[in-house]
Amino acid sequence: MEEPALPAEKSRPGLVRQAFQDQTGNAWVKVVFGTSKDPYNPSLTSFTVATLPEMNMCGLKCATRFRLDRELTLPWTREFFECLPGKATPIIGHMPDYEIRKLQTQIAYLQQQIR
Repeated sequence: MEEPALPAEKSRPGLVRQAFQDQTGNAWVKVVFGTSKDPYNPSLTSFTVATLPEMNMCGLKCATRFRLDRELTLPWTREFFECLPGKATPIIGHMPDYEIRKLQTQIAYLQQQIR
């Protein structure tokens, strides 16, 4: 059972959609998490990183599907975002610019459908 207010039992890749600070200066992020389960499931609410060059840039070991319909706001703390062994930060990679544009287009389309 998921407990969004508690750290997960295992690390998962996530797309940070927004980073911000609260009134007291604490860092927070809005994030959607990825899964390697059924990464090729075509859905308007799923965004998949599936080619080897994209996976390498994003720091992913396998094709990953991100659930855009399940966004969480979490504190940017070590309890929620651990560093991988040998890494100085929890950031494992970056999306290529063209993938960011594809993601932005898909999110804009989803927002139009919700209205």
